[in-house]
This record gives sequence, structure tokens and C-alpha cells, in this order.
Amino acid sequence: MTPERRAAHAKIVRPRPDPADVAARNEVFRTQAAEFGLLFRCPDCAHVILPAKRCSLGYPNEHLLHSTNAVEDDGEFMFCKYFEASE
Repeated sequence: MTPERRAAHAKIVRPRPDPADVAARNEVFRTQAAEFGLLFRCPDCAHVILPAKRCSLGYPNEHLLHSTNAVEDDGEFMFCKYFEASE
């Protein structure tokens, strides 16, 4: 989780999710993403500047550059609201 996101959620107290539950949710996501050809990561986006490994719109993309997970360890769903598939 990025420092900005951590600060935004600092006042929200939630129990940590079971790591096995997070892993299971991510496995279902990966299976369905493969089955339906879902594009969701920065390398597939029109807004990514690959040599710089950053988003042209300034979206924090550390998670989406390399991960194949949809759910982070803290149980939060991670996605990019600006995603546009590139060709």
C-alpha cells in the first residue's frame, strides 16, 4: 500500500483478512481474467509511459505495473479508474 493510501485509510480500523482468503480471491480473479481476456495492468494501458514506468495521468501505479493480483494483502481491491486498453 502506498503511503498516501495508508494515510487516507489510517482512521479506518478493520481486522486483517485471512491470507488464505486473499490468496483464494486472487486465484479466482486470475482464472477469470485469463478466461475472459481481461486487461487491467499498466503495460496494457494507453496511459502508461513504459520507459519511465509511470502513468501519464499521475495515478500511483506501483501495484499495477507488475502484479497479477486484484486484492492486496490488506484485503483492499486494487484497480485503476483511468485504465484504457491500448492497442
